[in-house]
Amino acid sequence: MNTVLIIDDNLEFLKELEEGLVKYNSQFDLLFVSNVKEAVQILRTENIASLVTELDMPTIDALSILTFMSNNFSQVPCIAIIEEGRPKIWIDPEEECVFSYIEKPINFDELANAILKALDEHDECAPLTEKTGLSLVILLQLIENEMKTRLIEIHSSDDRIGFFYFNDGVLYNAVCGELRGEAAALEMLHWKRAKMLFKPLPREKIKRQINTEVFKLLLDVERSPGGDAASREGPATEAFDDRTEVYEIEMDEEELEEVPQEALTVVSETQEDEERRRLQMALNDEVFESLKKISGFIGAEIYSGTGDVLLAKAPEEINVDEVGGLAIELYKSARAIAEQMKMGLADLVEVRTESHYFLHTCIVPGKGALGVLMNRDGNVGLMRHTMRGISESLVPDFS
Repeated sequence: MNTVLIIDDNLEFLKELEEGLVKYNSQFDLLFVSNVKEAVQILRTENIASLVTELDMPTIDALSILTFMSNNFSQVPCIAIIEEGRPKIWIDPEEECVFSYIEKPINFDELANAILKALDEHDECAPLTEKTGLSLVILLQLIENEMKTRLIEIHSSDDRIGFFYFNDGVLYNAVCGELRGEAAALEMLHWKRAKMLFKPLPREKIKRQINTEVFKLLLDVERSPGGDAASREGPATEAFDDRTEVYEIEMDEEELEEVPQEALTVVSETQEDEERRRLQMALNDEVFESLKKISGFIGAEIYSGTGDVLLAKAPEEINVDEVGGLAIELYKSARAIAEQMKMGLADLVEVRTESHYFLHTCIVPGKGALGVLMNRDGNVGLMRHTMRGISESLVPDFS
């Protein structure tokens, strides 16, 4: 018999659900949990056919649970229980998504029917790989509806990476490659079967660059020529009639709450730090501006202490990932030479050929560095000086 996992931090509500669904015991088994760690343990050890979770819980981040399911158990249908009166969620009928929701107050027969439908979906999609759990389109609507502050990293199926930033449910900014703001958001909304990760919130305030609500962006995507969904009927306008208010919320000065991710994110602390730095530098997008104005500039990149590229501006023919690793090895050798010869700490390393310079300056030893490629006839002195200034300005991000 299929097993359904129900997650809620309210033990009384779990008891009500258990009693209300007792007459369906012959059709599916139920497991009830009230904390994230237990839920994750069950998901990893038991064969769960469907998951039910309340969306608004004081001690459990349901959005993290849903993205965890989408990334790790994408063929397990999820049902969200939402508060009465929340804006309707548009679910693309042509997207292979196994997500649904019901409103409070709970009608147990309605919930049971939703579970039975989800179990049918699970049986149908179990042998398939194209089914997805929570889609990006649905996740953004949920964040907006629940008025959450979130930083989301998006991975496309072809290995592109982008970011969305929400402040109290308002979409503030988006980054995708060279795109910023609304253009970046529209680009990523075309991505299908994207992987989504919640990341630690930036320490600094993020400037708002998007003044369009999510549902209006969805309408633009559905109607845009050349988009993945251009030929389909868009979300019905009446589904968003109760979202007509234009949000004008400024970010609070106080520190934002952290996203409780300990049990859900399979990412090391070092990787999270690197992603935070990458986003902060990308959103500001001013790191390389002063370098680009110097004569002879060709390209620049900032990389971690392990050589992973955090931000790059370089011609396509340059393999920035390989350069980052080689530059770190170069710096390690130069530092070892300087220490052996008691010259002090090596803070700038240069490679000079008959036509080019490659300059490497350390931001924080072992944590980050800046590299620049330029023509030899360019202003090398000014480039060195400017690189040192940029490196000093980035020290707090790597400390």
